[in-house]
Amino acid sequence: MTLINRRFLDQISDSDRSRWPLAGDQVVVDFDIGHDNLAAGDRSCWVPPWSR
Repeated sequence: MTLINRRFLDQISDSDRSRWPLAGDQVVVDFDIGHDNLAAGDRSCWVPPWSR
């Protein structure tokens, strides 16, 4: 599984959402992992619903 950031995908597609499928099989995410939201040593864990 490959994750791609929504903001990065928007940047490389020139803000044309119809071009997003050209990125291929990606899970598009929009995580805010800035200093205020993810401190040093924190870990994030995402388990897809179909794998439970």
